[in-house]
Amino acid sequence: MRSNSKKVLFIVTTGKSWSGIHPKFPIKWLKKHGVEIFGLTIGHRKDGYEQLREISSTPVDEHVFWVKEFNDVARLSKILEGKGGHTIVY
Repeated sequence: MRSNSKKVLFIVTTGKSWSGIHPKFPIKWLKKHGVEIFGLTIGHRKDGYEQLREISSTPVDEHVFWVKEFNDVARLSKILEGKGGHTIVY
């Protein structure tokens, strides 16, 4: 990674991580090294959304998004184009 470049991680999930390692641990290292973390949950499960709120950068309302169906991702993209806001698409 170039030292003068912005570092961004965008996590896309359909639910809570079940890898056995809580994502807070690697995320803590990434944040310490200047990585801005965004998250997107796709689907009806709320557990993934809640977990992303725990690990994303702050302010959380500008870094975590939730859509109920994959088709809504394009709509979310249009809503966010040129903006930095939080939106839940129903």
